[in-house]
Amino acid sequence: MLGLSRAVSNGNIKLKSTTTITSTGAQSYTVPAGTLYLEIEMWGGGAGGGAGDSSGGRGGTVYQGGGGGGGGAYVKHKYLDSNLLSGDTINFTVGAGGAGTSTSGGLNTKGTDGGATTVNTHKRSSTTITTFSSISAGGGIGGRSALIILNSPPDFGAGGDAANGNITNTDGTDGTYPPSTSGTAS
Repeated sequence: MLGLSRAVSNGNIKLKSTTTITSTGAQSYTVPAGTLYLEIEMWGGGAGGGAGDSSGGRGGTVYQGGGGGGGGAYVKHKYLDSNLLSGDTINFTVGAGGAGTSTSGGLNTKGTDGGATTVNTHKRSSTTITTFSSISAGGGIGGRSALIILNSPPDFGAGGDAANGNITNTDGTDGTYPPSTSGTAS
């Protein structure tokens, strides 16, 4: 989050502070004195990928990678409110990245989804000043594990959706899946 303020002597706007937050879960940011507006950049959590699989036979072993998890979305939002005071808090949630699967385990086994990062409220003490409506950098969807028996590629996870940033909204990139490769059985 960036807090920007106006210099008293010449009226120029300058950067007040920059805060980078990498821990996940529900959190709050305290607005520094002199802040005019906040620029908030958010990334959704990337999803975990699906496990690979192999099957062997007379022709050798076929190896199939699992589907990749989708990337998290990116949102940039400018919050300008004449009621923004020193000591106010901006409450938000940072989405965690998803975990990959460790075994193929079947068609419906997939990496876990990434969490969404959201801006939730602007509060002064216990009073809610603003409830933000759906400003969200969505998390990616987990990739499915490979299942050679079906002789089809695993599904990759979709990228997260970006919503309601007033500067930038960039959806996450879809995961991919690698092609099958063959080798000789040992």
